[in-house]
Parts: sequence; structure tokens; C-alpha cells
Amino acid sequence: MNSQIKLNAGDVFLVESGSIISPVTNFFQKLWSRDNRSKYCHAGIIIDDTNTTLECRWTVCSTNFMEFYKDKDVLIARCENLKNIDFTNGLLQILKFKGQWFPVHRMILHAFHLAKFIHWQSVVCSELVAKYLHGIGTRHNYWWGTTVDDLEEELKNWKQYSIVYEGKL
Repeated sequence: MNSQIKLNAGDVFLVESGSIISPVTNFFQKLWSRDNRSKYCHAGIIIDDTNTTLECRWTVCSTNFMEFYKDKDVLIARCENLKNIDFTNGLLQILKFKGQWFPVHRMILHAFHLAKFIHWQSVVCSELVAKYLHGIGTRHNYWWGTTVDDLEEELKNWKQYSIVYEGKL
């Protein structure tokens, strides 16, 4: 299936990763979710036409999306009418985080629904994507405390996005 998916720079993705921390992440996302559901637990941005990502793993780093997430359930969304200047602005908003170590303290704040009130200059994966979406002009200024579940709702329901693909890679 992955050979049929054409990714563009600026596409954002959500992943049902299956990592050790995934059930914990989904538990707390469900706890605070309006629809009491949470499927995806990781998010990132495609930054070029070779499927390179920018995402917060153990550090804010890059991987090859198609190789790294093979056989995972993903949601890929695209901002309709994304201009090069908007993409550049969004990327400039988040490149400063590249190399940052994963902020475990932010996850604790997310668990208690305090991450939008207490923050330092470090981000988890969903906040990195939310900051990017703010930078391209499609999201409000409030990006601290954004969860992957919040992003799923926005990407599926806000008119400026279209779902490129949802399913197993």
C-alpha cells in the first residue's frame, strides 16, 4: 500500500506506535478526551519530498516515514492550499527544537491536564506539530498542552485539512 501514497512536504502524520509508553499515553488522552477515545499516540511532520520527518522521539529528530512506520496504523493529513512561504514559516517555528531531548516532565503535566498552563521551552511530539500548524497559519496560537488526540480531531474535522491516508502502511 505504501507505494501508492504520495507524501508532500508539510503533511502531518499521527501513528498508533505500539511502543511501551503507548497504552499509558492513550489512557490519559482518553481520560481528557471529549469522545472518550484515543487511537494515535505519536505525531510528526513530513519536511521534504523524500519522506523525511521532523518529530519528537527520544530527541527531536528525523527519520524516513515510510521505512520507520512500515506496518503501523497511521493517519496522514494535508493542509489544503499550503503555500511554500507558509511551509517555510511553519518549519522555522519548530527547527529550534531539533536535538532537544524528550521532555518527560511534559508528559507528566499532560497526564494531569496541566501542560497548557505550565510549560518550558521544550515540546512533546503533539506540541511540535501544533506549533508547526500555528506557524503555517491553520491553528490558533494556543499550542502548549495539545495532545495527539486533539490533533486527530482537528485534522479530521477542520475544513482546511484533508486526509491523505488512514490505515496500515
